[in-house]
Amino acid sequence: MVWYDWILIAPIVLGVVMGYRMGLIKNVLYIVLVAITMIIGGLLSQMIVDAIGLELESDGLVTVIGYGILLIAGFLGVQLFSGVVQMIISKLTFGIGDKVNAVGGLASGLVLGFLVTTIIVNITARWTYTPDEEEDGRLEISEEAISKMFENS
Repeated sequence: MVWYDWILIAPIVLGVVMGYRMGLIKNVLYIVLVAITMIIGGLLSQMIVDAIGLELESDGLVTVIGYGILLIAGFLGVQLFSGVVQMIISKLTFGIGDKVNAVGGLASGLVLGFLVTTIIVNITARWTYTPDEEEDGRLEISEEAISKMFENS
């Protein structure tokens, strides 16, 4: 195994451990956050970077910064919102929900770890193989990127 494999395994292991500690409710909110970030991160990253006034040439760097800003803002929102949701569910279930919350956090932590690993793969793929745009507006991957792709496999 190489260092990149360890980088991909770490979020899965940390997701399970932290999932148990945080609980099902907070993890479900994080899973929704990460899934939404995966979907809209690539689309909104250029707008986010333009909105904060950065002038970047590299599309890969724009993507990384856009994902980072979306995730940080989302994590702050989950931290604020999850406490209220946990308190309401604890009151409604008379404390029984606390045990289900802890055990369910294991499974949801595993899912969250896989989603974070998917984002890491997506970011590194976009960073490495940024397509070139031709004069007619078509996007095309350069020959150099294709040779790198098959060289590593």
